[in-house]
Amino acid sequence: SSYLAVANQRNATDFTFETDSVVYRWNGTAFVSFQLIPTHGATDWEWFSQDGNDYLVLANSGGANSDVDSALYQWNGCHF
Repeated sequence: SSYLAVANQRNATDFTFETDSVVYRWNGTAFVSFQLIPTHGATDWEWFSQDGNDYLVLANSGGANSDVDSALYQWNGCHF
């Protein structure tokens, strides 16, 4: 399968940095929502593979007054 990870920086309702980013999966016709991942001001996703394992790295950012961590997710065969 093919996947597309989209980093959502702000919540569309109240414009806070706390929002879900989405991993989409190609169903043969279109990308459909596959997995929601809680993020804080997400700015970028990067995929890489090492030793036969697939990973997504998330860059979080919360503005000038926020101390937030970025995250590493490993594919477990079903989701990240």
